[in-house]
Amino acid sequence: MKLYFSKTSPFARKVRMTAAALGLQNEVELLSTDVYGNTEAYKNVNPLIKIPALQTRTGEILTNSPFICQYLASLKPSEGFFPMADQLWTALNLQSIADGGMEAAVLRRYESQRSADKFDQAFDLRQRDKILNALEFLQNHLSQLSTLKLTVAEVSVICFVDYLHLRFANEKLENLYPRIFEWALKWNQHSVVKESSPL
Repeated sequence: MKLYFSKTSPFARKVRMTAAALGLQNEVELLSTDVYGNTEAYKNVNPLIKIPALQTRTGEILTNSPFICQYLASLKPSEGFFPMADQLWTALNLQSIADGGMEAAVLRRYESQRSADKFDQAFDLRQRDKILNALEFLQNHLSQLSTLKLTVAEVSVICFVDYLHLRFANEKLENLYPRIFEWALKWNQHSVVKESSPL
């Protein structure tokens, strides 16, 4: 398998962590990809020109990180990366909230790269509100997250929180939501999490 990724992308990191949690990391060749510097060539891999993208064992290209994680988990169903029964919907909802927060954070990061005359402060504040709402939700539902086992929920939340620490450390969001940041910090001692860290 081949993973088109960048080290700082939280969505690509999510796929890398999933592969490692499932013991599949040695099957995945990492291809560092600059989607802006190689747009024409990369659109043949992913027409949305986003990362990550995964070439599967059979050569098919998958282009959405939750979908890619689901594919990887299907190769190791006994690992329980996607929980069973009612717990599945809880895990998928936590994934959705974390992914939405990550998307808002990535959009804020892009907006911050604009020149001062083109920076849209109203847009930036809307994305920040989404991030804060996601953090509040996740902290309020911390009891649904494990401190012992990595599933799709834990991986998604760790990638979200760590990306905020990477790109928005100056905002000190850990002071607003200390429990969710402390939870993620503890996971950063785990080898699967540590090896994919962009920090």
